[in-house]
Amino acid sequence: MKISYSYGIMDLFHYGHLRALKIASQDSDLHIVGLVSDAAAKSWMGAVVSNEQERRAVLESIEYVDWVMPQKFLDPTENLKNCTIFIQRRKLHYLEEILLVFLMHVNTCVL
Repeated sequence: MKISYSYGIMDLFHYGHLRALKIASQDSDLHIVGLVSDAAAKSWMGAVVSNEQERRAVLESIEYVDWVMPQKFLDPTENLKNCTIFIQRRKLHYLEEILLVFLMHVNTCVL
């Protein structure tokens, strides 16, 4: 599974943002976008036009984004570590689902 991670403040979303997200998602199976928090954005830019909830709503409506992840800081390191944990849990959950379907199938065949 190929995973891409993009991040940004994404205030006043424009064509450049859309193009970057499209390119990032093209060769991946899962594209995660870290949305920089209001506090971190304000410390970097001074003020934002759209708050974090509004920026999240825009990102969640874009077909090139599979998951929007809150990002507390401008540095994505913490989120990248959390993504690794999330993916490992997701794989485990996926394997549990496969096992459950297999067991249901076996029980159906035995009956």
